[in-house]
Amino acid sequence: MSALTEAEADRALFYYSSYLMALGHQAGLRQRACLTAALIFRRFYSSRSLEAHDPLLLAPTALLVGSKVEECQAAASALERAMPKLRKDLGDETNPYSAQDMEACEQVLFEAVMFEPEAPVSCDPHAAIARHLALAMGEGDGAAGGSCEGSANVELTATACYLANDICKTALPLSVADDAIGLACVALACRMLRRPLPPPLECPGALLEQVAGAFTQVYRAVADESGLQFGKSCLGLHQRVGASHRAARTRARPAGQRARAR
Repeated sequence: MSALTEAEADRALFYYSSYLMALGHQAGLRQRACLTAALIFRRFYSSRSLEAHDPLLLAPTALLVGSKVEECQAAASALERAMPKLRKDLGDETNPYSAQDMEACEQVLFEAVMFEPEAPVSCDPHAAIARHLALAMGEGDGAAGGSCEGSANVELTATACYLANDICKTALPLSVADDAIGLACVALACRMLRRPLPPPLECPGALLEQVAGAFTQVYRAVADESGLQFGKSCLGLHQRVGASHRAARTRARPAGQRARAR
C-alpha cells in the first residue's frame, strides 16, 4: 500500500484532529484541554508519520496529556468508555486500544513533544478572542458596527470561536500564537458577518492571509468535493492508515499484544 502524500497526510490529520476533539467532548473534557490536546497531537505528527504511529491510539493519549497540562485531568478509562460510538462512526466495530494502552503510550508522547525548546505547550485561542472583544467593548464608541455589545457580539463571538476550533485542527497553532489566531478569527468572523472589525482592533493583512490560507486549504477541499465526498475521502484515508496498523497488531507477539507508538 502506497504511503500518503503530504496533502493526503494533512487532510488525514485534520480528520483525526476532529475525531480527537469529538472524543474529548464525549468524555466531558473542557474545551481548552481538547484544544491543547489537538496541538500536542499535531506536534507529534509534525515529525512522524501516520503509518508508523497509530492516530487512534495517539488521539486519546494526547487528550490525557492535554488534560494534565490544563489541570483538568481525564481518566484513561473515561476515554475508553467514550470511544465505541465514535469508533463505529469511523467504520470500526471494535476498539483495539484500552486504557492501559493509552497509559503506556502517555509517557512516550509526553517526552516526544513536551521538551522541545520554545515550543508551545498549551492552546486557547478562545481566551484570546474574549480578550480582543473585551477590548473592543471597552473602547468602542457604540456606533453601528463599532461596538461588540448585545446580540451582535454573541454572534460574532460564536462565529470567531467556531473558526478557532477548526484552525486548531490544522498545523497553524504550531507556528502562530494564540493571541494572533484569536485576532485573525475575529477579523474573519467580521468578514463573514459583513461587519467592520470593531475598533480599536486591527489585524495585519499578512496575518489575516496566513490564517485564511489555512482555512482555504481545508474548506476548498470540501467545496471542490462536496461535504459528503470530502467525508468519504477522509474515511478512505483512515482505512489506508488503519490497514497498516491492523497488520502490525496481527503480527505482534505474544498473541494479543497491541501495537504502541514508539
